[in-house]
Amino acid sequence: MNRLFVTFLVLGHFLIGNAQNAGNVWHFGNGCVLDFNSNPPSVSGGVTATQIYTNEGSAVQCDASGQLLFYTDGSFIWDRNNNLMPRNFLIPGGIGNLGGNSTSTSSALIIPNPGNVNQYYVFAIAPEAGSIPALIPFSGLSYVVVDMSLNGGFGDFLQNPIVLIEPTTEKVTATPHCNGTDYWILTHEWNSNRFFAYQVTASGINPPVISSSGIAHVDADNNGNFAEAIGYMKCSPDGSKVALAIQTPQNVIEVFDFDNATGQVSNPTMTDLNFTPFDPFTGGPYRISFSPNSQLLYSTFVSLDTCKVFQYDLTQANPVNSRITLYELPVDLNVSSALIGALQLAPDGKIYVTIANDIYLSTIENPNIPGTGCNYTNFSVTFTPENYPAYGLPTFNDYLFKTYPDSIIIRDSCAGFETQLALNDTAGIVSVLWNFGDPASGAANQSNVLSPNHTFLVPGEYTVTVILQEKCRTDTIIQDIEIVACDIPCEAYLTTTGFCSGLPTEFTLSGDGDIQNVIWTPDTTQSQSIQAVGSDFSFVYSLPDTYTVEAIVDLSCGVDTVYQTFTVSACIDSSLFCEVYIPNAYTPQGDGANEVFRAVSECAFDFYEWSVYNRWGEVVFSSNDANAFWDGNYNGLPCQDGIYQYVVRYALESDQIPQIILGHINLLR
Repeated sequence: MNRLFVTFLVLGHFLIGNAQNAGNVWHFGNGCVLDFNSNPPSVSGGVTATQIYTNEGSAVQCDASGQLLFYTDGSFIWDRNNNLMPRNFLIPGGIGNLGGNSTSTSSALIIPNPGNVNQYYVFAIAPEAGSIPALIPFSGLSYVVVDMSLNGGFGDFLQNPIVLIEPTTEKVTATPHCNGTDYWILTHEWNSNRFFAYQVTASGINPPVISSSGIAHVDADNNGNFAEAIGYMKCSPDGSKVALAIQTPQNVIEVFDFDNATGQVSNPTMTDLNFTPFDPFTGGPYRISFSPNSQLLYSTFVSLDTCKVFQYDLTQANPVNSRITLYELPVDLNVSSALIGALQLAPDGKIYVTIANDIYLSTIENPNIPGTGCNYTNFSVTFTPENYPAYGLPTFNDYLFKTYPDSIIIRDSCAGFETQLALNDTAGIVSVLWNFGDPASGAANQSNVLSPNHTFLVPGEYTVTVILQEKCRTDTIIQDIEIVACDIPCEAYLTTTGFCSGLPTEFTLSGDGDIQNVIWTPDTTQSQSIQAVGSDFSFVYSLPDTYTVEAIVDLSCGVDTVYQTFTVSACIDSSLFCEVYIPNAYTPQGDGANEVFRAVSECAFDFYEWSVYNRWGEVVFSSNDANAFWDGNYNGLPCQDGIYQYVVRYALESDQIPQIILGHINLLR
């Protein structure tokens, strides 16, 4: 029946957790800026927006309102006006003195100083365990403290970089201490299997807690380039796990338990060795990211043949067996240098994925959902040919984006019948204690069941309280609910199918009584309502987004209101859109038949660009004119017979969805 949520109150006991806005602005890649202070995030770039031009890592710090404070590539730190902080200077070779490098996987990491609200620790990590001394003289993890009260409020270092440990891999991550005020900084020693966890307190950085666990990170092929140091390490948002990737020839993804009270890493809960070795300069697992609820792990894999995005379900007894491929991008470096790179959880709850050396970011729209329901979506964000992503994204601590339970979900609120109660988020909860605000029910007024049922005998307003305990955090949620008089249970039930923009989304109702009339609101953010009779209804959502549908259902037994939230994606239905045809051979012989090569479609192009490459990777033809064609010549001379690669990027006016076609053409004379 209809139910009324009067008030709810969340009382938290964890001091670190309200800092989500710290990651609202991203600076990365080749002059790219992504700002999550708007929804969807706004895109900008170029030298007027940022000074960041990095192949891999970066780090960014915003204030509590989400406004930019400073950003870094591991070598230099720029303030919010894109100026270098005064203590930054060049060391021999033209590299900044910070201690890291933009070619390092996690080139930098930022955390607040627990003892000073104006200060931030900026950690930087060297590339490939110091195997490139000409690039940077350091081989490990160093840090500076940035004080925002200096330099007229634009910030500066308090001291020159201090080295914590050498040598290390390109891995650094952070998570809150269980005490709710301190932080742990984790890195991995090179040529060993040792983790170093440094506790950052209001008094400074404590000596490390050292754990030996898992596979040793070593130069497995003895070639001296230490490519095995490449790959990310992440703590889960709830601080209970740490995962890492090791590139080829070791080719490993590992997940461990992490004790954020003691700093110990132990118990490799997952070790995935199921990767085929590839060239050490390009191959292997690279980026990893946990889901917001810490139950799923995502990773990317790069080789000379293919790029892949994987998902692992860490709730399974053997997570390796749960691995699925969400997306695969074939690789032919003679045609395109586009490769899948980094993953990073974002303030909007999505995971963003780079397509390095192309103009797009992809997204995992619902990363808490196991399987393909997580909705991997290509080309979600578009940059420009001048400012485009590289391999990396900013390195943020994923606890910033952890979800917490903050409300009670009620179903079946009829007096005299069982009412179902649940929390809107249950990840990481160790124990609960419910008080239903119904003392007349005696001992039944309390429960320690995660999602209990309770029978309220008398209609009225009840104050429900639930105390929930996580490992290092206690919350109290207080919510008023209304229990109404019902002769019999009278509920409506809604199922939804079809989640593609531009195509019908189908809704089907059932209920405890006959459906006599329905008032539909396809999106509760809009005021438009639609009267309908019967159980079936469809609506076309023109834009990809998250929507909530409402149905006020007049049943023969009463009236019920049901809601459902779902995500509509930009799906491609080839039966609705014009096809693009590209021949696989042509014969420029001067006989007037099959003389030119180009892509054709009965639909107009919204944008179009294409290039043809010979076997040595030279561009023999390129154009952004849909009417242009290749006549088989290069620099005015006929090209030799043979196979030529092409890449076509386009969007049709009929759907305006960016597409990429990679293929080959056989030139015959």
